[in-house]
Amino acid sequence: MVDTLDNVNYLQRPIVYRDVTDPRELDLNTLYACLSGTTKHIGTSFTEGPFVSDLRTGAMSGGSGEQAILSSACVQMGQCYDLPVGVPAGMTDSKVPDAQSCYEKRYTEVLLAQAGCNMIYECAGIHASLLGFFFEGAILDNDMIGSVLRTVRGIEVDEDVLSVENIRQVCTEGPVHFLGHTQTMDRMEID
Repeated sequence: MVDTLDNVNYLQRPIVYRDVTDPRELDLNTLYACLSGTTKHIGTSFTEGPFVSDLRTGAMSGGSGEQAILSSACVQMGQCYDLPVGVPAGMTDSKVPDAQSCYEKRYTEVLLAQAGCNMIYECAGIHASLLGFFFEGAILDNDMIGSVLRTVRGIEVDEDVLSVENIRQVCTEGPVHFLGHTQTMDRMEID
């Protein structure tokens, strides 16, 4: 499935098999499972990132605003020292793909992407603070990741995009709207 998701660049193990207690054996089995399921890059274990816990319960709170701010601080520190940084984001405390999971995933990923993060992991399909995975969540997250990446690209400003001549032409020669203009149709394919 990951091969069909344009905005998911690698497959990371979606769950940790708790019945495998040896870390090396776990990584080898995960590696085999991931390699047999995709042609994309894979990840089994990444270095530990900053994680926030709920002080009332001790439970991890991956979808919290505090998690987003802490991870963003890590990205900014890495940039200060000119280091590549990968941090977890797009985690949610929600147990299912729902409105809560959408907003928790979105604000953590947008904040880190805008901060300049090189790699965001724990993001596609992950739910219940890393305890669950949904295939349909990965599909939904693929679209969300695409829109986040679009915001990182920003707004292009050049002579072609400004289209001063096309604006003059439409305003003075008609048809007084831009919908039928060839440039509008061309831009719709890439914006």
